[in-house]
Amino acid sequence: DLEFKFDATDSEYIFNDTRFILKEVQAEIMHADKEVPYMTEANGNMIARFRGAGGNGYENTPTAYMYNIDPFISVSKITFDARLFGSEPITYNEGAVINVYYKTDGGWNLLRTIEEELNVEFNSFTIDVNQTNVQIKIEVLHFSVNIDNIIFNK
Repeated sequence: DLEFKFDATDSEYIFNDTRFILKEVQAEIMHADKEVPYMTEANGNMIARFRGAGGNGYENTPTAYMYNIDPFISVSKITFDARLFGSEPITYNEGAVINVYYKTDGGWNLLRTIEEELNVEFNSFTIDVNQTNVQIKIEVLHFSVNIDNIIFNK
C-alpha cells in the first residue's frame, strides 16, 4: 500500500520489516484504466512500475532494480506477476527484459531472464532459488514493466 515515486539513485525502502534498495521504481496509480481491473483484494491497490531505460523522454538511468539489503536466511523460490507497461493495441515496451539474480558471498549470479513471456497482460512467474543467506535482485532493462505480488518463499 506504500506509494512512492521514481528515484534516479539507490534509495532505501522498508516493506514488511525488510530493507530494500530500489532504483527507478515507483508505486503510484498512473493509468487507472489499465491498472484498476487488476487491483483486487488479493492483489492490493498498488502496482510497482520498474522504469528501465527506454528513450521515453524522461530522465532515467539504464536500469531499474530492487534488492534486499540484509540477506534472507533462505529462499526456495520467488514468485511475482509481471506485464509490459502498455495496453493493446499499443505496446510501449516491446523488448523489455527482467533479470533475476541471487547473491551470496560473491557477486550477482543470474537465475533467469524473462523476455519473450512478457506482454500487456499480467503473467505469473516462479523462479527456483534454493539458496541460504541470500540477496535477491530483480532488474528491468530497456523499457518499463509492471511487477506486483513479489513473494520470497522460505
